[in-house]
Amino acid sequence: MRYLKKSLMVFIPLLLALIALKYYISTPHFKSTLTSILKTNVLNVEFDKVRLYGFDKIQIDNLKVKDLSGNMVIDAKKAVAKINLLTPTRLNRIDIYNATVNLERRKDNDFNIFHIMKKEKKVKTFDRTSRIGKIFVHNAMLNYADTSFKEKIRKSMSSVNGNLESAKSRGFLLVAKGMGNLNADNTLETLGIELNQKLNSEQSLKSRFDKIKNSSEKRKELHLNFDFGNVKVTKELGQYLPLEMIIIKGGMLNGKLNLTKNEVTETMEPTGNLAVKNGILSYIDFDGDIDKINANINMTKENIKIDANSMLAQKPVSLLLNYGQKKIQNLL
Repeated sequence: MRYLKKSLMVFIPLLLALIALKYYISTPHFKSTLTSILKTNVLNVEFDKVRLYGFDKIQIDNLKVKDLSGNMVIDAKKAVAKINLLTPTRLNRIDIYNATVNLERRKDNDFNIFHIMKKEKKVKTFDRTSRIGKIFVHNAMLNYADTSFKEKIRKSMSSVNGNLESAKSRGFLLVAKGMGNLNADNTLETLGIELNQKLNSEQSLKSRFDKIKNSSEKRKELHLNFDFGNVKVTKELGQYLPLEMIIIKGGMLNGKLNLTKNEVTETMEPTGNLAVKNGILSYIDFDGDIDKINANINMTKENIKIDANSMLAQKPVSLLLNYGQKKIQNLL
């Protein structure tokens, strides 16, 4: 009986606290608090209702994340945030379902998603973004656009899954993979995108007193990586590999393309390996297009090699080109 009494003395206050906390989350005051968590120096967001289910999750209806110019970046009908009821101002994880995500690359590698975070006017002693854990996206529609080239590149993907993480101590990371269109040969396009703006700094006791470690642009490394699977090549997409002597206009693309910012030249450095099947390209020394061409494009930090073959006048033709990286970087 004595042990039962002690157990009740602990259990009953805890139960009352949980009931009170659950009631608090259902009030307009918590919605105002949650809005402050998301918006104050962190995200530019709007949402309708918020409600608790279970003891560690809240559902957010009609979550909209915009850039600082008011353009839509994430539009989700439903989002679920995992919380600890003892620290309800900390969102450990956010899962977003059936959303539309708009990702746009502009000149100078300026991405719209970099501008969903409000810049702090004063130096803070803590990182407010640490209030939000990783954001996971499930079964989304991703609209990717690149306006940094002469002709705009567009690509939409469905059934996209991925995650987003942003913190001053770690940098920015977006990973997504989804499906595109169904090709004429019944193969399905798949495309993976990784945008990584990581901080090149070691985290240690000494680094805690380094005032510029998380704010210096020189310490940020930018990586934009693509994983192509049976992706239909267009002339616009071919701008990612701007070669002086050939223009890739069509075909089916497989392989990986990694673009890394060279901090010395302020240009993007391509590496990876790509395979083009049944391609169409124009060559500076040939009048007209060459079709049904198969090519392998190998890119290293030193050079880019293209090994291609096709048929002209019922005779096999081979094309072997070697480019220095400096020529390519100046065009990216």
